[in-house]
Amino acid sequence: MMIRMRKSLIALLLLAVVLPCHAIDGRTLQTWCHQVVEKAPGLDPMTFRDGYCRGMTEGVMALAKQRPLMAFCAPEQTGQNMLLRTIIAYLDAHPQRLNSPAEILILEALGEAYPCPIAVTEPAN
Repeated sequence: MMIRMRKSLIALLLLAVVLPCHAIDGRTLQTWCHQVVEKAPGLDPMTFRDGYCRGMTEGVMALAKQRPLMAFCAPEQTGQNMLLRTIIAYLDAHPQRLNSPAEILILEALGEAYPCPIAVTEPAN
């Protein structure tokens, strides 16, 4: 319950920053990120799509690190390509969610793949 509330709060904060920009949905994110990871033939390696997919991932990671909300806890050594593959796997596994905003789906994907450990507090005596 608490984790879901944290994710919702992060999503709302992210939306407040991202909504003024042109947002894309999960279907577009899925297509673009697949092309980035697979390096589809004929596509320049640094296209707008590449930059958007990588930039959104980096932005969500940066936001998660700056806020004490702990929406997800990816290990430090996790590379960007691994994060992109994690996001793609989530999008592929949840086609019913593809109409949702891309930034929300990125948070959900990383939260599911890299949940933060729940702090155990000692009971008061």
